[in-house]
Parts: sequence; C-alpha cells; structure tokens
Amino acid sequence: MAFKLLTVCTGNICRSPYAELLLREKLDASRFEVDSAGTGALVGHPMPDELLEIAARNGIEGAPEHRGQQLTEELIVDSDLIFALSREHRSQVVQMHPRANRYTFTLIEFARIARAIPEDELREGVAGRRNVERAAFQTLSELRGIVPPPESQSDLDITDPYRREFEVYEASAQAITGAVSVIVAYFQRARWLSTQE
Repeated sequence: MAFKLLTVCTGNICRSPYAELLLREKLDASRFEVDSAGTGALVGHPMPDELLEIAARNGIEGAPEHRGQQLTEELIVDSDLIFALSREHRSQVVQMHPRANRYTFTLIEFARIARAIPEDELREGVAGRRNVERAAFQTLSELRGIVPPPESQSDLDITDPYRREFEVYEASAQAITGAVSVIVAYFQRARWLSTQE
C-alpha cells in the first residue's frame, strides 16, 4: 500500500499545494500518494498567478489544474503523515483529530529531524522491514522532542504569501523547496539503506 502524505495550510491555494506538487514530482508514485487541503480552504479556487509563474519557471507540473479543497477529519484519518505548513495548522489538524498528533509535523520540523538522523540509526530502523516508508517515519518520530528545536519556534512556520508581494511568494516557495528536498532525500536514503546488508 502507498504511504499517504497530506500537506495542510489555510486556503489550500498557495503553500500546501506547492508542497504537494513538489512531493508528488520527486517521490516514487508507486510508493507514495500525496494530497493537500486547507483549514479554511478557498474551495474550488486555483493557485494565484504568482505561484503559477514560480511553478512554471521551476518546471513543476500540475499547478494550473489545482483547486482548493477543505480539510476534513476523513482526510486526516486516511493519512499516514501530515505536513502542516505552520504550527497553527498543525494545532488545527490535531484539534480535529487528536490521534493525528502522532503523525502531524510542520514541514520544516520534519525536515529538521530528518537532517539530524545518523545513517546507522536509520539503517537499523528500516532493516528487514517490508514497509520501508513507514519504518523510516517511525524512526524519525521517535526523535521528536530529542532533536533540539530552533531558537525561535516561528522558524518552524512557512510564511503565507497570499496577497503579498511577489518576493514573499518566492521566499515561501524556496522555503518549501528546501524542506521538501530534505524530506525526499530522507525517504530515498531509507529505501537505499534497506537494500544494504
């Protein structure tokens, strides 16, 4: 079964769909399913022109087709791992479904922990496991609270660019791209380590 990822922001037209599209593009589609939603979604609305331009410039497919959808408890329950684009979104997900606290991280939080996991620890976590993606996630989740947080908790958030200057859209997209790159590399490394004796 595919490992199901869900990205969550407010309107589901800027940050979470950009993260969704990047994850979908870079991860193995036979192993991952990726979706996105908003806590106060602009249902049926497309991504803003600014992000469409940034996505096109970076060769990211699917942006023009995206339409905002509302976050539901069903989407939360159906997910294996949820990436909130800010601490506020993480809190809102957990309020809707308290058990989701175990598998809801901000995008940057997950990337910070992934970057800190030693290769030996990850190898041990995924060795002999059939579902490598779930094993890699469990290995990481055990280090939550152990890996030191940033000096400022606000550094775990990605700025909402909606209706702001183009430079804010670019900065937000760059922050998402950086975090997604670390996350993708983490899962790819776990898959590779699982094949090593």
